[in-house]
Amino acid sequence: MDKLLNSESIKIKPLINTEKLKIITAIIAMELESAEALERMLERFKDCPRIIKFFVTTGGYIFVCFNIC
Repeated sequence: MDKLLNSESIKIKPLINTEKLKIITAIIAMELESAEALERMLERFKDCPRIIKFFVTTGGYIFVCFNIC
């Protein structure tokens, strides 16, 4: 294990125990009507402290975000 860590072949990262901390997580997906609407949505929520990560999918104007409540 030490050899793998020292060679940076693996990393150890902590995870938050959301159940113990009573944190509620949610995944929200929205289909928007246009690229402009998608841009407005991204701009509106880009600095929201509750959003952990957001994604835009390929193929349509789909906005998906992973957040804490």
